Amino acid sequence: MKIRSPLSLCTLAALFLATPFLRADATNTANAPAAPSWPTRGGEGGRIITVTSLDETGPGTLRAALDVNEPRIIRFAVAGEIWLSKACLIRHPFVTIDGASAPSPGITLIGDTVRIRSHDVIVRHIRIRAGARTTGSDPTNRDCLQIDGSSDGKDPGYNVLIENCSFAWSIDENVQMWGRGNHDIAVRRCIMAEALNKSLHAKGVHSAGMIVGPGIQRVVVEQNLFAHNQFRNPVVAAGAAALVVNNLVYNPGFGGMQMYGYDLNKTPGTAFTQVDLVGNVIIAGGDTRPRLGLFHNKTGIPLQSQVYLEDNLAIGTTTFDSSKHPITWPADGPMPFVQTPAVKLPVDASGLLPRVPAAQVEATVLASVGARPDDRDAVDTRIINEVKTRTGKIRDLPEDPRLHPKGEPQWEKTANEVLRY
Repeated sequence: MKIRSPLSLCTLAALFLATPFLRADATNTANAPAAPSWPTRGGEGGRIITVTSLDETGPGTLRAALDVNEPRIIRFAVAGEIWLSKACLIRHPFVTIDGASAPSPGITLIGDTVRIRSHDVIVRHIRIRAGARTTGSDPTNRDCLQIDGSSDGKDPGYNVLIENCSFAWSIDENVQMWGRGNHDIAVRRCIMAEALNKSLHAKGVHSAGMIVGPGIQRVVVEQNLFAHNQFRNPVVAAGAAALVVNNLVYNPGFGGMQMYGYDLNKTPGTAFTQVDLVGNVIIAGGDTRPRLGLFHNKTGIPLQSQVYLEDNLAIGTTTFDSSKHPITWPADGPMPFVQTPAVKLPVDASGLLPRVPAAQVEATVLASVGARPDDRDAVDTRIINEVKTRTGKIRDLPEDPRLHPKGEPQWEKTANEVLRY
């Protein structure tokens, strides 16, 4: 998107300010300035609920706060790890999870996935590290974060903001958006790193950063760090519309920023895709191939799709190549590349981060990305340092041995599954 667009001139700095602890019976934040309305204000104006326990279930826990069915802002009086034995479901709308409120070193959800199947949800300053334990959710769909809709479109995920979070050691994608009817989702200033490569996924090699699933509309992916993921950094599937701006990708394997032609049923999609890739930077590492294609080598991209490229930079590898036809397009026909931005956001989509030139992206992203950037934990600190020093690698196992597979598999089959790829 061009810098002169009014959508790219607004800032979200006020959203990052930590707020003081309030009692669990406090009722509102009436004196706080209003947040930008797109994609959501989450639980703004709702009841304050304070998490006082790191247990997985029971009074004072995060799960208990998430199960409250009313507008709410969830804050933390405790810090440390919350171990998940199964997926943590966010199913009630109008909620803000404020990880910045926790004492140092903040909150880490560890051992399984967090699934958002709701609307008007904000998650800030939380770390999620899924891992490869042989218990918990099915590993073929064990992401760190899922913004999930039902396959019939009756229960979509929409109006979701994920901001300053850290994701690592997923078996499927670090962040997944999937399901019919999902729309209006923003992921910004997050770390998506070290998705596990040769782990427990049924397909074998599957180290994936992020997927914007088929048909999902009005997605913004801005100023994130993708590090040490084989592919999908991110990928936008058939019929989706996504603005991907000012992201930093370090040490991808065989895929950087990609587009796929599959639809929800894993067949060639017919709905056209719209993608704006603006001011992104891809830096090769020790695992990166010399060439990273934009389009899937078998499914290409649906006809009539529109791809806008502006001010993208690749260092040590070749990508962002506008001279190559997708395999599904006639070789002597038009190209999908357009001269003006293709993605249309709502007129109230204020709050996009100020766009920076590609030459400034690495410094900008590394300074502000991830959960609690002024109070990073050892894992995030290591990942940031590996980008700066051009070291590190794609992993098969989590750095944390507590998340290694042990014993016979005992997967939990999740209800209402939809087809994944």
